[in-house]
Amino acid sequence: MQSYDVIIIGAGPAGLASAKILAGHGLNALVLERKPTIGPKVCGGGITWAGLIKRVPEKLIERS
Repeated sequence: MQSYDVIIIGAGPAGLASAKILAGHGLNALVLERKPTIGPKVCGGGITWAGLIKRVPEKLIERS
């Protein structure tokens, strides 16, 4: 039986990015996804840019 350092639930953007970073540090990660495939749309459904901005603290937003 293979062992893993980390088990990641969900092959969305955060899960896949986490697995890549962990692998870069020499850790063995298992990514579990309930759907049979990942992509082609690997993003949060229904989240608009305006919705994301509202959750970012004002002091962290750089205005152009």
